[in-house]
Amino acid sequence: METAPIPLQWLAEDGTIIWANDTELRLVGYPREEYVGHSIGEFCVDERVNLDLLRRLQNGEDLKEV
Repeated sequence: METAPIPLQWLAEDGTIIWANDTELRLVGYPREEYVGHSIGEFCVDERVNLDLLRRLQNGEDLKEV
């Protein structure tokens, strides 16, 4: 999964990024240490998307896209 050609990330229920593959990191343009461990809200500027994402995570939904 680390070298998959599609961007992948795992998020905790609170929106913390707990893992991201190399493709995701290249896409967002951040080194691993500045991305993993931070809230997805720091990188997603659309507040509606953030709130929907957090609601879905807290409801235990598996998210396949964001």
